[in-house]
Amino acid sequence: MTQRLAITRIVAYGVCPLLLAVGGVGLWRLFAWVSLQEQLDRFELVSNLAWAVAPLALFALIAAFCGVALGSMRATGDYQARIDGLQQRLRYHEDLVRLVADSRPGATAIIDVEGRYWFVNTVSAARHGMNPKEMVGRNIDKVLGQQESQKLRARLQQVRDSKMPLDTIDRIKGQGSEHYVRSSIISLPDVTGLSGAVLVNEDDVTSLMVEREARERMFRQVIDTLVAVVDRRDPYAAGHSARVGQIARAIAEEMRLPTEQIETAEIAGLLMNFGKVLVPRDILTKTAALSGDELKQVRDSILTSADILALIGFSQPVVPTLRQVLERYDGTGVPEGRQGENILLTARIVMVANAFVALVSPRAHRPGIGPQGALESMHGEAGSAFDPGIVDALRAYIKNSKHKLEWLAVA
Repeated sequence: MTQRLAITRIVAYGVCPLLLAVGGVGLWRLFAWVSLQEQLDRFELVSNLAWAVAPLALFALIAAFCGVALGSMRATGDYQARIDGLQQRLRYHEDLVRLVADSRPGATAIIDVEGRYWFVNTVSAARHGMNPKEMVGRNIDKVLGQQESQKLRARLQQVRDSKMPLDTIDRIKGQGSEHYVRSSIISLPDVTGLSGAVLVNEDDVTSLMVEREARERMFRQVIDTLVAVVDRRDPYAAGHSARVGQIARAIAEEMRLPTEQIETAEIAGLLMNFGKVLVPRDILTKTAALSGDELKQVRDSILTSADILALIGFSQPVVPTLRQVLERYDGTGVPEGRQGENILLTARIVMVANAFVALVSPRAHRPGIGPQGALESMHGEAGSAFDPGIVDALRAYIKNSKHKLEWLAVA
């Protein structure tokens, strides 16, 4: 375009003035000739007129053409300038996105619907021994290997279908070591040529998971210590708390509950009898049937457990669960007379687990009964004392998984 502009300017500023000059001279000669002739010869008139008019007409045509050409080239130049400006802004935004992505300590990638890497940051590419330009456009199958790519594809499809983010933590074992990687997968809005694209962020959370596991081990040790205190206080019920915790967890797993609810049911089952440390020892070791007042002291100790354990600060709703384990499904329980699903699910599970373990375990004042006998007894109170669905879940566990707990085979 620069060359065309130069030629047009030469014509406009070089040829046009020359034509204008020739035309002017032609007009002067025409007027001078006409003034000297007494009688005009038609042929000579046309000839002289042509010398005057032709250059001027040609000048007009060339001037018009040059004007149009210059205007068109100026418009083209303005359009090209806008294109250049847009490309510059796009490059700026791309550089900005890469700068932000590369500032992350973890890996970032955008994967299209065909499973190709559309964008990767430096960390993501370095993990696979490549630079970002080499990795972009490659299929995840060739980069990750078949097993890892299949797992990732399943997660990507889950996010595309649900349009909901997905967070996972994977334990990756290496040669003599292991680490944890947290993946956050987000579905991106559809853009031109990138329908179904998904953003994947991966971060190494090994230190956080190691710290968390250490805290959980310490927490479990505290729980085991508290349970041991209760067992020493009530030797006739030794092992009862541990068994309630085991059965509560088994029921929650049989019902396929989330991890938090499974752990809540187990911990509440383990600690529901902690308040017995405040019950007189002679009541706990009494071989005869307990009186009404003595039975009330034992039952009230469960609520006392919630009051004492509230000081620990559980991350799960253990204390609210303990406060409701004396409620009954029909609403005749204590302390608030809650009914049906107004009672926490974890509390309903611990109710069933505690009753089952109490029935199958021998006590100072009575022998225990077998698991099937205990289930039949509880079935009679399903809908009144217990949630029928939870009793059924316990029955299914006993039927299908009896071998998992040795003491069930002995009971």
